[in-house]
Amino acid sequence: FFQAEDGIRDQPRSRGLGDVYKRQVEARINAAGKAFGALRKGVFASCQVTAGAKRRAYEALILSILLFGCEAWCLTEVLMQRLRVFHAQCARAMCRVTRKHTWEHHISSEQLRERLGLDSIEYYIARRQLRWLGHVRRMGPERLPRRMLSAWVAHKRPAGAPQFTYGRTIAKAMDVFDLDPVRWPELAADRGAWRTMLRSGEAPLGFRQAPPPPVPMPMSHFLVRPRRAAATRTNAAIDASRRGANVNF
Repeated sequence: FFQAEDGIRDQPRSRGLGDVYKRQVEARINAAGKAFGALRKGVFASCQVTAGAKRRAYEALILSILLFGCEAWCLTEVLMQRLRVFHAQCARAMCRVTRKHTWEHHISSEQLRERLGLDSIEYYIARRQLRWLGHVRRMGPERLPRRMLSAWVAHKRPAGAPQFTYGRTIAKAMDVFDLDPVRWPELAADRGAWRTMLRSGEAPLGFRQAPPPPVPMPMSHFLVRPRRAAATRTNAAIDASRRGANVNF
């Protein structure tokens, strides 16, 4: 069986790590929900607490519980959506806005996050994953995490594939920070520059991803479509009448 960081054990009927990640996410959401509910009346839903204080308490307490161990998660879109829903529910509760209000007044979750000064849940997860990735990059080659980061198997992959891999997870995290997937080890070697990037939310100019190549226009875009004979005669008559009106004037 697999042993998770928070004591969640895989059951014999599990089909692999995907089920472990699913149970970990569900357990983290339940634990964070209990903590949020305990502080909801006195802090998060209180009119006497400012939005900045709610944000700091939410990031320090609730997100720390919610994202515990997310550095090693391989989140599929289904699991990421569960975290998005929880994040949106907490934002509505802190803004004292119900789902009915959002439907009637067309209030988006992004607007509520801007009111509180919060970022998306993808940003918080990517920042934690890249922070751990920088630690592993600066480890010595004799350390096991460092060896596993650059390890590979010299055998053909069997039939089938996991729902999501850790490499794809790190690639998505780099996309959030617009970080070049080739030159990131050079930046991660400098701890100060790496921490500055995580605080600012974007990679330095020299380490950003190259812009995507422009999409070529189809050949039909450059071809002049022949006009219809009727449209050509109509336009010619309109032009002639305008010239005649200008001469008479």
